[in-house]
Amino acid sequence: MMFTNTGDLLQECVATYERAYTYFRSVGDDRGISRTVARIAEAYLARVFAPVALLGLPYEEVARLPFFRVSALAADKSLEKLVLAPVPAPDPDPTRPPSDRPSSTGSHKTPTDFCILSSCGRVAV
Repeated sequence: MMFTNTGDLLQECVATYERAYTYFRSVGDDRGISRTVARIAEAYLARVFAPVALLGLPYEEVARLPFFRVSALAADKSLEKLVLAPVPAPDPDPTRPPSDRPSSTGSHKTPTDFCILSSCGRVAV
């Protein structure tokens, strides 16, 4: 068999999967039915998805990344000095004297026990 374009190939592909679907349906093989239906959908999607996703533009043109400027936030050198440091957990009883409060150096650290220290002060994460 000779295919003259991609439409002929797609038509033969779907026809073959439809024959398989008819066979699986006649023997009651639900797994085979689901696989052939999924493959029919994949065959149609493969033919339609790329042109629609690329908006008809050539792939080589879409695959190139355009030049972009670095944002002011990323270019700010003072942000390189950010450090993660442990933060003491809040005391459930603030009326207790500091000597009776539990230590914050326990082994039960959570992601909220850390903060970012920068030149502008503490910022909780």
